[in-house]
Amino acid sequence: MFCGNCGKENMKGAKYCSSCGTIIENGIIENKVDNKKQIQTVLNDIEMAKRYVNNEESYFYENNEIYKDKNVLDRYASLISVNGTFRQKYKAEPTEEVKQVLKKYNFNYTVKRITYLLILLAIYFAVVIISLICTKYINNISSLFTLYIIDGIIQIVLIVLAFKSKKIVDKKVLEICSNINKQYNDAYSKAYKKYLSVIEEYNNQYGNIPPKYLSLYALNYIDEMLKNKRADSLKEALNLFEEYDFKQKMIRENNKRFAQLQNQIHFQSQMILNNQRDEMVSSGITNALLFVDLISRI
Repeated sequence: MFCGNCGKENMKGAKYCSSCGTIIENGIIENKVDNKKQIQTVLNDIEMAKRYVNNEESYFYENNEIYKDKNVLDRYASLISVNGTFRQKYKAEPTEEVKQVLKKYNFNYTVKRITYLLILLAIYFAVVIISLICTKYINNISSLFTLYIIDGIIQIVLIVLAFKSKKIVDKKVLEICSNINKQYNDAYSKAYKKYLSVIEEYNNQYGNIPPKYLSLYALNYIDEMLKNKRADSLKEALNLFEEYDFKQKMIRENNKRFAQLQNQIHFQSQMILNNQRDEMVSSGITNALLFVDLISRI
């Protein structure tokens, strides 16, 4: 019997190679060279597969910028609406992360809200000034009464619009979110079609790695298991990957549930804070209107 590692001839029944010490089990020499060659062949196959799929997965994984932006805005959109319909008594505010993503798309959330409120305030004061001017030239009581009614209706409409300013701005956020989703879906569709054609080409020419594992996520893990001697064959590496992938799915699911719980807590705390703020704002606006109305009657 010849040693598969060093080529030395050994006596029948020997447990170890007399030259290099390679283990012999049940009269069969453990062929380390052949095993190394097999592993190297698999590693070469993995590298070939990586070259095929490397440029086709940019829209499949979380390192993609559009994917990240989409997820951030989707989380906020899920808080403020259900299928495009605003939640009743919605009070949650966007986080800094949401605001930063919106700025990337030339939308400053805080500036938009302040600008909208300033426009309403300008209209309100314009109405007040016009009303004061008109009262100097109108002597008829019925005409004055009509003017006050119109003035009051306009003021009420402006107040309602002020309270709905957040919802109006948030509708713009939903539009941006919808556009980003469309960009992502279009890019994903194109990349996926290209990916399928590349996989088909790989399978036709090589096909040594099962199609299920033709992704950078799987290939990198399998490659690492073989290089670090955690696995002695492709089959062992695939089994280790299945275990790893299952654990990762469980972790992602737990993280998703935790994130949902955090969102609920954040939503409830924002509702409490915003209710308190709205009460203060409502009280302030009411007092201001009473003061302006009092001045206009003097």
